[in-house]
Amino acid sequence: MQNESRIDPKIIEEILKFSKNVIDAPKLVAAPDEINLEVTPHEVVQKIDKTRLLHYKPIIETKHKTPLLISYALINRFHILDIHPQKSWVRNLLEQGFEVYMLDWGTPTSMDKYLDFDDYVNGYLDSSVEYIKISHRQKKYHYKGIVRVQQLLQHILHYIQKV
Repeated sequence: MQNESRIDPKIIEEILKFSKNVIDAPKLVAAPDEINLEVTPHEVVQKIDKTRLLHYKPIIETKHKTPLLISYALINRFHILDIHPQKSWVRNLLEQGFEVYMLDWGTPTSMDKYLDFDDYVNGYLDSSVEYIKISHRQKKYHYKGIVRVQQLLQHILHYIQKV
C-alpha cells in the first residue's frame, strides 16, 4: 500500500484566493502621488532648500490686518491641517478673513542629519517671518506652531527680541 498524502481542496482554494489578492492589491491602493488631498489653493512664495513658504489664496476679503504663519512638527506634512475642504483648519481661517501662510519643511532625507536647530530657527523660520513682514509692510505677525514647533517659536521670539 502506498502512503499517499492528500491536501484538503479548501486549503488549495484559500491559497489561490490569497495569491490573487496579493497580485491585485497594488491595483486597489493608490500610490502617494496619486492621492487627491483637495488642499486649499495656495502659491509658493519662497523656497529655500527643501522648505517652502505657502501663501493661501484668500476666500473672502481680508478682515485681519496681521498675517498668520503656521508651522508644524518637522516630521509632518503641510497638508495635515488642510486635507479636505470640510475638515480644513486652513480654509476655516481663510473664511474668517485671515491672511494665511504655512511653512512646509519638506520631506526629510539623510542629508538633514547635517542641519541643526539653528538652521531651522535662524535660517528657514526666520526667513519666512522676514518675507511675511516685508510683504505686508509691518512688524507684527501671528504665529501658530503645531506640536513641537512651539519650541521653535520661543527660540525665534527670543532671537527677535535681541535684534
